[in-house]
Amino acid sequence: MATNNKKLTFSDFLSYLGMAACVLFLFKGMIYVLHGNVVLCSFICAAVLLVLLFFPTQLVKFKQKSQKEPNHAPEISLSIVYAVLAFAMFPFIFHSVDVEYTRKDEIKKAGLDKVAAIQELRTNYTLAVRNEANKNKVAALTEMNNYLTAFQPAKEGYKRQIERRFPGAVNFTANDMYIASRIKVLASRDSATISDKLTLDSLDKEFDEYQQKATSTFENWRLLTIGYYYDGCDSMYKKYYAVALTKLPSFSFTKSYDKGRRFDNPFESLRDASMMILLLVIFLNLLVHACILAPYLIAGRYHQRLKRNTSDYAPPPGAVKNL
Repeated sequence: MATNNKKLTFSDFLSYLGMAACVLFLFKGMIYVLHGNVVLCSFICAAVLLVLLFFPTQLVKFKQKSQKEPNHAPEISLSIVYAVLAFAMFPFIFHSVDVEYTRKDEIKKAGLDKVAAIQELRTNYTLAVRNEANKNKVAALTEMNNYLTAFQPAKEGYKRQIERRFPGAVNFTANDMYIASRIKVLASRDSATISDKLTLDSLDKEFDEYQQKATSTFENWRLLTIGYYYDGCDSMYKKYYAVALTKLPSFSFTKSYDKGRRFDNPFESLRDASMMILLLVIFLNLLVHACILAPYLIAGRYHQRLKRNTSDYAPPPGAVKNL
């Protein structure tokens, strides 16, 4: 690697380029796994970058140290540690490639389907509440008509009020005070049914904002929030359904929707990957690590150079004879 007294070489350039590619794909893979937790992902990737900067320099030192001490144990040990680190990073790097380049359209569709499923739930709940309100209204009208027909004819003013509030209710008979009280009770019952059971205002407002952001996230593939909304839509669906049941216990909406494959688990990506994609990513991953270790791979061993240089040396003619 380059030092203060050494210019940047091509192998150094390859090493830095490999590190940048490795950390970039690692960051994206971890963003998907950690649902957009930028702080934690940045911290982990910064730590990995510092470790990667250490390995090539130290391996070169160990490699060249064999000039005096032909002991390869430190070099081999550090190489094994690097291999373990590379192996640990691979699932996240593969996950990034898998999500971005093979499953992106599938995840987009699944996410938008989840948003549509919540909207469909809202629509069915609204219809169910209106049907319930209409049933209550019809029952109230029937009860009022049956009761009031047993009394003397009502005054025209009360009849007009009843007919205006409940069209179709005719032939009312009762005393004035009772009709007035019945109108009040029935009107209250009818309006309460509609207003109370349709009132999910706070939740509807919350969902409208959520739907807008989630739709934009899936359509525009917003890296930092895609995981949050992909899993969050399932929670929002359950939340809306639970609140709807508290308002209208008879409500039932059994239609299922495809929740899609999870994409916050890199090991599931590895398990479900096609062999061709897996082998391709393994090859590219090895290429990246070869670039990272380019200074180490290119560096020679001093004692080997010395041996080669001395073996190529030929004394001048007559030098042996003069001895």
